[in-house]
Amino acid sequence: MLDTDKRSTRQPTRSPGRLARGVAAFTARHKWALAVVWLILLGIGGASAVSLNASLSNGGWWVEGSDSVTAMHKAQDGFDARGPSSAALLVHDRNHSAGSPEFDARTRDVFDQVTADPRMHATQSFGWSTLSPANRAPFLGKDNATVVTTIGMSVDEDTATKELPSLTKEFTERYDAEGLDVSIVGGPVFWGEVNEQSTAGLIKAELITLPLIVLILLVLFRSVAAVLASLAVGVTSIVLTLGIFAPIARHVELSIFVENVVTMLGLGVGIDYSLFIIRRFKDELADGNSVEDSVATSLRTSGHTVVASGFTIVVAMSAVVFIHL
Repeated sequence: MLDTDKRSTRQPTRSPGRLARGVAAFTARHKWALAVVWLILLGIGGASAVSLNASLSNGGWWVEGSDSVTAMHKAQDGFDARGPSSAALLVHDRNHSAGSPEFDARTRDVFDQVTADPRMHATQSFGWSTLSPANRAPFLGKDNATVVTTIGMSVDEDTATKELPSLTKEFTERYDAEGLDVSIVGGPVFWGEVNEQSTAGLIKAELITLPLIVLILLVLFRSVAAVLASLAVGVTSIVLTLGIFAPIARHVELSIFVENVVTMLGLGVGIDYSLFIIRRFKDELADGNSVEDSVATSLRTSGHTVVASGFTIVVAMSAVVFIHL
C-alpha cells in the first residue's frame, strides 16, 4: 500500500549555528526576566521621550561659515528693529481708516500692548508705531486701514519659532472682538506653523495607517499573536530611539523632523523586518521543529538578513554627515 502522507517540499534547513542556538537557548531559559527588562527599558525610554520635543530645534537651515550666515549676523547690528530674531506686527482696523483719531489710538494701543508683553522679548521696534505722521506712509497698506511695525527680539530664531505661533493665535483672538485683525508675520512664525502642521500631519497619518497595517498583518499572518509581536517591535523601536535622542538633543542640535523620521523607520523597517523572522519561525514550526530550534534557525537565516539589511540602512543614512551644503 502506497504511503499517501503529505511530505514537506521545503529543503531541510541546516543545523542552526552555535551563536543562534545559544541566543535561542538563553532566551528560552530567561524569557520572563527578559520580558521584565524589556518593559523597564520601554518605560525608561518613554519617560525620556516625553521631554524630547522641548529640546528639538526648529532651525537647522543655516550653515556656519556660509555667506548667508555672515550677512544675517551683519544685518542684526546697526539696523533699527533688528536682533537675533525679528518679526512684523500687522494690524488691520475693520472699523476705521488711517488718519482718524480712533484709528491712531486703536493701532497704537495694540503695538504698545504687544511689544510690552514679556513673551515677545521685544528690544526695539520700527515702523508705523514709531514714526511721525509725515513719515508713516511706507508702513500703511493700500486699503488705508492696515499698518505694520517691525519688532526686534532678544531671543534666537529657534526660540522665536517655537513661541511666536501660539502668541499669534492668542493676539488674533484677543483683538478680534474689537474689530481688529492682529497678526505676527515673518520667518519664525512661518517655520513655526510648518513644524506644527508637520506634527499634526504625522499624527493624522499614523491614525490612518495604523489600522491598515494591522489589517494587512492579519491577512498575512492569520494570527493575532504574530500581529501583536510585529507591532511591538515597531513601537518599541520608536519609543526607545526617541528616548535615546532626548538627552542627545540637549547637547547637539537635532531637527524637530527627527520625530517624523524615527516614526517612519520604526513602523516601516521594524514591522518589515519582523515579518521576515516571524514568517520563518512559523514555517519552522509547521515543519515539526521545536520552538527553540525554530527560533535558532530563524535567527541564523532571517536574522542574518535583518542584521545585514539594517547595517546597510545605517551606512546609507550616515553618508549625509559628510555632505556640507
